Amino acid sequence: MAGDPFQIDTPPATPYRAAIVAARPLLSWLLGLRTSRALYERTQSDQNAPFECRALKALDVEPRISDTELDVIPVRGPLLVASNHPHGAVDGLLLASIVGRKRSDVRVLTNHLLSRIPDLSELCFFVDPFGGPTASARSQVGLRAAHLWLKNGGALVVFPSGEVVCAPGTAHGTARAGAPQQARQSRDGSSGRSSRHPRSCRHCG
Repeated sequence: MAGDPFQIDTPPATPYRAAIVAARPLLSWLLGLRTSRALYERTQSDQNAPFECRALKALDVEPRISDTELDVIPVRGPLLVASNHPHGAVDGLLLASIVGRKRSDVRVLTNHLLSRIPDLSELCFFVDPFGGPTASARSQVGLRAAHLWLKNGGALVVFPSGEVVCAPGTAHGTARAGAPQQARQSRDGSSGRSSRHPRSCRHCG
């Protein structure tokens, strides 16, 4: 595996640098980075398959969708897929895999932290969903690329909530990535049809 996207980088010189470096093993354990690293290494065995398919296989998750539901996806033309976001990164992987059965031009608008994974560079456009003084500027490149992708007839998956919502009233993150604005800006050329979140299961034969 070239590089390690799950390594906690050494911070620049700050008063807290030594403390952060000392805490890296604990932070790695708390964040489950060893498990994430092991799963990622399993995705590297079959480079011929799309990354989203390799990742779902490593997670032992199989997308399940009926032919009738699959036929709702248009095979060409601008398509905007807006989804709920209960499971984190696996939601984007599932939708990319399912839409990818009908067309090869699917992209996902997602958290810029995932840009550390090189395999996602051709699948995703990245934005900063965490707010703050630099978030808007950091998101502009991804938002412009996503808008242009739709304008040129591509398929784009977005999560309008901008955050992982596990249950009513609960969420992870304070995302304001711009997905709702992106959807509004794209109404001139994208599909307005909706799609319910694909069903998935573990250990499907």
